[in-house]
Amino acid sequence: MHRVAIALIVGLAAAWSPPPAAAQSGPPDPCATVGIEGLDRLPDDPKGRRYLVRFRDFVRQIAGSGTFRLDTTNAHVVAPFDGMMTVVRAPLDQEVVAAAIVSVQQYGRNVTCPLRATTVQAIEPVSDAAIVPHTRTFDAVPIPDAPMNCERPFVEGSADHSVAVEAPVMAQQQGISGIVTVSVMVDEHGKPSDARIVSSPSSILNAAALAAAKSMTYTPAIYRCAPSPQGRALFHADFMPRRF
Repeated sequence: MHRVAIALIVGLAAAWSPPPAAAQSGPPDPCATVGIEGLDRLPDDPKGRRYLVRFRDFVRQIAGSGTFRLDTTNAHVVAPFDGMMTVVRAPLDQEVVAAAIVSVQQYGRNVTCPLRATTVQAIEPVSDAAIVPHTRTFDAVPIPDAPMNCERPFVEGSADHSVAVEAPVMAQQQGISGIVTVSVMVDEHGKPSDARIVSSPSSILNAAALAAAKSMTYTPAIYRCAPSPQGRALFHADFMPRRF
């Protein structure tokens, strides 16, 4: 009886083979997934103006570390961040008008990010009570810049037109649908180069989404009134469920 049971188990093990593993995409692009969520003006102190910078991460609950940049019309400051909140202090003579991530250390690598500024609206000062305990404060030295002389000095890159994206046959057969978000690097002429998956409901959709993102034409990002040679634009490929 034991011999029969053992033979049956061996036969089943030999007949069964695990399903092929889905193709794994690389780690999400930290430059696309980590961003500046908000900026609050704190009361000034004798060492200069203070800004509370809040970060977000679409992939993890805690943002990585790195550096960020705050721009005024005639100067900028660069400071490090580590976690979800940082205070930067600098003797600025003007208000901050834009903020951008400069670099991110995440997933075991240090990545220099294309400057993709977040325009900042007029900031009403908030009290020091808004600061989470143990939030670090960094003193930054202003770096002079040429004055900006255009109406919209900071504009994110964007797609010029849309394209229809057909889901792969395997995805249609398995009923896989959803939106794949792709981060695309765009040069100063609007030409896409590097494209990376930011989020996806299934790796089966990734190749089609990347191909569609690279086939687009884009409006280049504008940073301080000039087209950025390394701007970023987000492309969303919407794979609808197949209707029979």
